[in-house]
Amino acid sequence: MVARSVWLAVALCLALLLAPACTAGEELVVTAAAASETSDSGGAVHAAGGAAATEAGGGEGIACAPGCTDRGNCNREDGRCECALGFGGTTCQDPQMPACQASATDLPFWGTFQPKNCECYKQATTFFNCTAGSPMQTCQIGLYQVRLAYARCYSFTDKPVSEQWSDVPEKGAPGVEWNRFNNQFELTKVDEKEGRKAINLWNHDKCVALPLAACPNACHRRGVCMDSCDEAEPDRAPWCECHKGFKGGTCAEVDTSGCPNNCTGHGSCSRGYCHCSPPHFGVDCSRTKGYPPRPGNLPDRTRPIVYVYELPHSVSSPVELDDNLSDDVPIYSAYWHFMQLMLGDWAVRTEDPWAANLFYIPAFTYAYSSNNFDPAPHMKRVVEWVSETYPFYNRSKGKDHFMWFTGDHGACEAPPELAPIIKLVHFGYHADVRVQGPSVMGKVPKDPIHGCYNPARDIVTAPYNDIGFEDAVDVYAQIVRDKGEAPHRTKLFFFAGGVRASAGHKHYSGGVRQAIAESLKEQFGGTAVSNGKAGLDGDIVFIDGQTDKYRELYNTTKFCLAPHGSGFGIRLSLAMVHGCIPVVIQDHVYQPFEDVIPYDEMSVRVAKADIPDLVSILRSVTSAEESAMRLRMANHYKAYIWEPAHGGAAYNYTLHSLYKRLHHMWGELY
Repeated sequence: MVARSVWLAVALCLALLLAPACTAGEELVVTAAAASETSDSGGAVHAAGGAAATEAGGGEGIACAPGCTDRGNCNREDGRCECALGFGGTTCQDPQMPACQASATDLPFWGTFQPKNCECYKQATTFFNCTAGSPMQTCQIGLYQVRLAYARCYSFTDKPVSEQWSDVPEKGAPGVEWNRFNNQFELTKVDEKEGRKAINLWNHDKCVALPLAACPNACHRRGVCMDSCDEAEPDRAPWCECHKGFKGGTCAEVDTSGCPNNCTGHGSCSRGYCHCSPPHFGVDCSRTKGYPPRPGNLPDRTRPIVYVYELPHSVSSPVELDDNLSDDVPIYSAYWHFMQLMLGDWAVRTEDPWAANLFYIPAFTYAYSSNNFDPAPHMKRVVEWVSETYPFYNRSKGKDHFMWFTGDHGACEAPPELAPIIKLVHFGYHADVRVQGPSVMGKVPKDPIHGCYNPARDIVTAPYNDIGFEDAVDVYAQIVRDKGEAPHRTKLFFFAGGVRASAGHKHYSGGVRQAIAESLKEQFGGTAVSNGKAGLDGDIVFIDGQTDKYRELYNTTKFCLAPHGSGFGIRLSLAMVHGCIPVVIQDHVYQPFEDVIPYDEMSVRVAKADIPDLVSILRSVTSAEESAMRLRMANHYKAYIWEPAHGGAAYNYTLHSLYKRLHHMWGELY
């Protein structure tokens, strides 16, 4: 079959590390665009994009209740009506957090930035599985884990619960009681001035919340109306802060970037939810067919065949971090790029779960826990739903299932019950803390034996890097033409970024950045870090902070430092796309795709204990050795780019590593 031949060609190319044979990129990019027509072992034929499902025999499967598709999507797999976040029922007619709506016809919003109706917080804490306590250890959304105690709220004393809406009252309106919510779900009365405070994640409390009617076009009922945030602008007119999924001065525009693959042209987008045109359904409207159970089916073992779970939005959805904060930070978005490519990759994806040998749980974890909140409550909820709804998780105890953990610390906070799952992370800290002692983070991971990463089971993927990837193809074309020589690279090594030398940050970067700064000061004097230059004619550039010559220095330096930060770091990817040889100083930390990429041939690895010798180590590398490393980098730089249009192959390297994990599972290696 075409699907199998395309996959095997890529697997061979990666397995033999013969990237030069695939430099054109077409063979490496295994998406629907790479095969105009493919077939899965379930017998359904798929073409590129949304047309695939139609050709599979549109609308086959279990029917839903009449009226489902008026507001929802009919999942033909189980007859479930898939509803937008905040609604449920057989036709999506039941609001699940009605008090979080500004009226009966509006969408629900539950953030803590703008005061809500007190009944909203009561309903939302139930919806997100929070239990009273401090901290909120059971709550799915990280915002409530840390910010619920700051929430202001109001109640209309003369109205029943069914009429308690979340539209901020007019100033001085009668019959309004203002309160402060807390982690025990208790209310403490406050005056109106205190109750109207809109307090953001950084505790800025100068903004004043106004009713929607006070802003132009009532923010199209898709935002919050604000006033008086900045004392320097006392006469500024009220303005709108848009909720995630909407944009423009009055929130009139729909931001479709939050809907996977823009609903593949088969639906309309509303804050991450695709309302599909029948018979299409699914997270991106790319499906039309459900398959009957085939418990005895044996999946193909010659290639990865991935089934993507359709999670209800009530269980997992690309939620906003807060009313005025979508938290779409690029370096944490690899999971999003992977998901969109996977959903359109019918050479690998199957609609038939009985034909799959891998199961992808698209949990949107970053949306719930951001980079530093606890992801465990949300992940446990998602896995609980999957294991209770489908037979596949319990069949393998989760060993053939994979999820993304994209926060700073990756899977460090993963609870023990999720141990069997294949975890896709950016931070590959692996150490037996019983032997190694306290981790580089200063706290003990939930898994004391493997730390945050089990090499036999988990995968370190490249984080998304949005700097320099557009030029990488040209950079490496020049490197290949010059046979790896780079006379224009006159600097020995370069680093710019936060060092955080104060005592309160001793665990930041595992202490590496601080140790390098101290070593350079000892060797070259106290100004080596403060002015950013040391060594012979200033060929060592180490800057504590930022520089406007960031890319220029990456392009004119031989070696670029790649320490981690609070958790994973981005500088390895930056070095790779700029053709600068990475110097990896991350004790006990596996790097992206280390099971596939020969780091020993294209980087310099230095232990923290050897930092005093760092300069001597780098000066000892000959020009011929440098050239050889750059040529080896040319074979693998695409692994650090997520954009297929720019030759990126991070998705394909991830698939290859997943297939290797299948073999590990079949060999009982984990």
